[in-house]
Amino acid sequence: GLVDDTVNVANEYSRYPLENYQLDFYVDNSWGWLPWNWSDGIGKQVMYGLYAITNFIWTISLYVSNATGYLVQEAYSLDFISATADSIGKNMQTLAGVSANGFSTEGFYVGFLLLLILVLGVYVAYTGLIKRETTKAIHAIMNFVLVFILSA
Repeated sequence: GLVDDTVNVANEYSRYPLENYQLDFYVDNSWGWLPWNWSDGIGKQVMYGLYAITNFIWTISLYVSNATGYLVQEAYSLDFISATADSIGKNMQTLAGVSANGFSTEGFYVGFLLLLILVLGVYVAYTGLIKRETTKAIHAIMNFVLVFILSA
């Protein structure tokens, strides 16, 4: 539920279980069986009822206070920006086909690598052999390798 029942000494609001926080009350019922104490018995029952209502209100207040402390703790420990950024980064790596161990068998890099090398080869062959611009072809190869290494 909303109220955390765990006991944790690191948090002030949950140092002791909630069952420890109750109001103590005592109604003296000794000698209540005597006829001249019967009228006092009705007053004691009313007093007991008022104590029970007060304890109920105290318990509700206790749970509301504990829930508020729990929500404040969660609000300060909530770091959704880092969690979202980590999730986006992992998804981008999965889509790209890069993992901590290097290239994986699935992803854009693996799928398009052969196609990109083929397009580069056609461009280098056209630029270097047909147009006779070998420097431009070598720059294209170096740019491809540099971009591929830096992006991975």
